[in-house]
Amino acid sequence: ARTSLPDEQRNRIAANRDFQVPLLLDSAARYPQDRVRALSAGPRGEVTVSLIAGPELDVTERSLNSLLNTCGDLARIDRVLLLHRGLAPEQRATLAAKYPFLDLTEEPLFTIPQSISGRFWLHVDAGWQFFAPEMLISRLISVLAAEPSVFQVGVNFTDATELIGTFAAEGMVRRTCDGGRYVLTDTVARGPALFDVARLRQAAGFAAADDDPFTALGRRAASHGLRTATLDEVLCIRIPRPFGA
Repeated sequence: ARTSLPDEQRNRIAANRDFQVPLLLDSAARYPQDRVRALSAGPRGEVTVSLIAGPELDVTERSLNSLLNTCGDLARIDRVLLLHRGLAPEQRATLAAKYPFLDLTEEPLFTIPQSISGRFWLHVDAGWQFFAPEMLISRLISVLAAEPSVFQVGVNFTDATELIGTFAAEGMVRRTCDGGRYVLTDTVARGPALFDVARLRQAAGFAAADDDPFTALGRRAASHGLRTATLDEVLCIRIPRPFGA
């Protein structure tokens, strides 16, 4: 959105965009055969992606499909780790066949940063669906380039889990060199987010003993002078669970 737009008009644009989201969600959930083939063939980039898979195969597939369909810079991805929790062996076999680029692992989350050789790590918890076509990885990386003290950039403004019908107010927005809008925050995002791995290690990362890994990480990061940021809008939502589930 342009800088010249007042907040009221910008929020009307957000509300109108949100009205179209159900159609975008349906489109993003489709199996993207060409993109799967391209990502499986390489060449590989500098970003490791991890996605947590819960026990529901269809939810995991919707998350994967939506990321592949909406991320315009898949070429920047090196590896895609699927941390499977509760998937049956036949479900894992289905995923491996449909998405040959996946590295299926039972590795716990707190050990992932230690095994990443590249600079960036995009982590997606279980049950998220992306809907907005975006050069997502490049946009997140540009925030890290603009803010040397930021170690994590959340995808969603306010770390929202659902549509909120608003962008960040102009007075709180910062911009990258290419005009990307973002805001600084003091809370580690629990939703989809990109980490600078070197800065995460500087903050001592996650620890196995943490009762609340994200809160503990935030405290450690702050003690090292590091903080967080998010983009200025909402680009993904939690997949609603069926009533009674």
